[in-house]
Amino acid sequence: MREIKRRQSSDKTDVCSVLSAKDFFKKLKKYFIPWLIAAMVLAAAVLGYSITINIINGQVSVLVNFSYDGIEAGMDPLGNKFDVNEIKSRTLIEKCLDDLGMSEADPEAIYNNIAISGLVPSDVIDRITSYTPVYDSDEIVSSKNIQDSTYYPTQYSIELDCRKAGLSRKDSVLFLNRLTEEYSNQFFENYGYNKSLENAVISIDYNDYDYVDAVSVFDSSLKSLKEYIDDLAKHDNIRFRSDQSGYTFADLSQSIETIRTEDLDMILSYIVYNNVTKDKENLIANYEFKIEELTRSKNIYKERLQSINDIISNYEKNSILIFGNATDGSNATLNQSSDTYDNMIDDKVRAETNLSTCEQNISLYENRIKSLKSGTQKSGVSELVEKDFEKLNNKIHTMLEAVNITATEYFEEVLFSNAYKILSPATESVFYVIKSSVKDSVNIILAIELILIAAYLVVSAAAVYIPYDNIIGNIKKHKKRKGGKRKNG
Repeated sequence: MREIKRRQSSDKTDVCSVLSAKDFFKKLKKYFIPWLIAAMVLAAAVLGYSITINIINGQVSVLVNFSYDGIEAGMDPLGNKFDVNEIKSRTLIEKCLDDLGMSEADPEAIYNNIAISGLVPSDVIDRITSYTPVYDSDEIVSSKNIQDSTYYPTQYSIELDCRKAGLSRKDSVLFLNRLTEEYSNQFFENYGYNKSLENAVISIDYNDYDYVDAVSVFDSSLKSLKEYIDDLAKHDNIRFRSDQSGYTFADLSQSIETIRTEDLDMILSYIVYNNVTKDKENLIANYEFKIEELTRSKNIYKERLQSINDIISNYEKNSILIFGNATDGSNATLNQSSDTYDNMIDDKVRAETNLSTCEQNISLYENRIKSLKSGTQKSGVSELVEKDFEKLNNKIHTMLEAVNITATEYFEEVLFSNAYKILSPATESVFYVIKSSVKDSVNIILAIELILIAAYLVVSAAAVYIPYDNIIGNIKKHKKRKGGKRKNG
């Protein structure tokens, strides 16, 4: 009897499970359309709200890219630490507002609501997040591998919050595009052709100096300009020739050297030989003062050189004892290279060079003093020297113009051709607003859809199991009542 009851109970369970699963899928089908409508309505509501917010308030953004040697190490083109926040400098913001006729806008509010963030590629994120610290690893990790876990972005997103900045979306788009375009000019001013060096040469007024001093000032400026051109030539692997000026850097360097060795030397020799001066006594006093200064420097370099020599003579490099084979019993000693020792040798060479320069200049000024004191200036020579200076000054200005044109073209067309690019400008198009809104609301929509799916499954299951449990309960109650009546009967 018990076995029969077990079978009946098992059959009931199998039938109930089959009926429940069948009913469950029926309920899923029944509630699918309401769930789909609810999902679409809520998604549309979230998206519509996001679009409205983006139109009324929202943000506009620009994507820029940097590409030059050093940016991957977080450096600017000059080798200093790169600061991307220069894009939103207050000076640049004020200039752009003035250019666009938006002087009523608050530059400080705009500055505070521009966010600049670097974009890191997904493969770099994977590499960094999977990095195993040295102290957790059983392997020896080199310093190069440790440095590889650091990444400096080359692409940046620049976002402006329209509402907080106090600008309409249209004005925000105009301003942000102008700001990123204007930064391009500032980038070339900061890292392109060295305009300040040119200005230093142009600013020289030879009339402010005595003739011989004017030659020295011109020579010093031209020397600096030549060193700058030679440095550019070192990085020029294509032997760049300017289409506008027709010069290469080698041409410019040679031209500058010709002015120094031919024009300047000729004028200087004429001035010294004829004792041409605007004020002999003042010039002699100036030379005597320079001799005193050089003598002090000479003594300092002498002491410095003696000190370095003493240190070098007492310094011993690190040694390694190399054992020979067991038969001859001979050993060898190998001296290791030492950065400290090499640096001391470099210091010695510099001190010797500076000492020699001081001695040469002292001798030069002493000879000039003797010449000025013993000689007399011929009449009419000052006018000839001034004419020569005027010709020299015109020649230098022509040379500087060629240097400016050539270097600027080189920076813009070769060295920094792709150094700074605007990949995606700001826009106020409807498509962009919708795209941004979808991007902003996708996570919210997914969360809502997951909640709706869970509710959909719970409601479908409840629609099946709750009525079924009620029916089973009623049947049991009915059987109990029948059983009670039979007993009473």
